[in-house]
Amino acid sequence: ARSSDKGDLPATRSSGDVWRDYVYHDLDSRGKQIFELTTGYNGSEVVSKREIARRLKITPAAVSLRVNQIIKRLEAAV
Repeated sequence: ARSSDKGDLPATRSSGDVWRDYVYHDLDSRGKQIFELTTGYNGSEVVSKREIARRLKITPAAVSLRVNQIIKRLEAAV
């Protein structure tokens, strides 16, 4: 049986997984929160942009801008 612990060899993960982790770890704390809440990364709940804005005390437009920046970084690996 294959272990799903973080101790798995890197070769067991897809390049997309590795790139997603790289992009996540390169974000500031607010960016990480937005990444988690829009994708469910790290087991986070997924919530609406409006809810993210409320929680982070920023505008929904600011959330959308950050999400678009994150998407561009994720797509850079493609």
